[in-house]
Amino acid sequence: MQVENYINKKEKQLTAYLSFRGFEKQLACELDAIIAQYDRLILTEGAAQKTYWAQNIWFDTEIVKIESIDKAANFLRQLQRNCYPHHIACQRRAELIKEKLPKVHKKRLEYPSRLPSGNLGSFSLLDNETMIFSTRCSQPLPDGEMEFIEDKVNPPSRAYLKLWEVFTRYN
Repeated sequence: MQVENYINKKEKQLTAYLSFRGFEKQLACELDAIIAQYDRLILTEGAAQKTYWAQNIWFDTEIVKIESIDKAANFLRQLQRNCYPHHIACQRRAELIKEKLPKVHKKRLEYPSRLPSGNLGSFSLLDNETMIFSTRCSQPLPDGEMEFIEDKVNPPSRAYLKLWEVFTRYN
């Protein structure tokens, strides 16, 4: 099915999945009812599915037409205070929308730390006039990416960062 069939259709439930880098094929294999794929972002029809290869899941995803950068920013601000872009197309335009939204800082975490408790939305531009967005995502960090302040002088090994990520993600 074409994405155009889902523009401004709130009655159709959509979910978007952002794969871990390099695992797009694995994520696509475990999902049903795929409508479209934009690099790492896969759009499906229906409720969220159980997946192992999604770094972030966008629940209740919608697709809308936007007339301008200001109108897109106002639209997102009315729905969700905190939104962060995932770049697919029109990167500069998405950054201009981001600048008009409340600031969401993509900062490195200290270990040990807790994940932010607030809800974070995501959006992306499919073209100059089409925006895909969700006001509720599975991860409270931009794109679900976790970066730590790391010891680059005396690290025991690079594996410690993966352990930190697991311990932080699951408290």
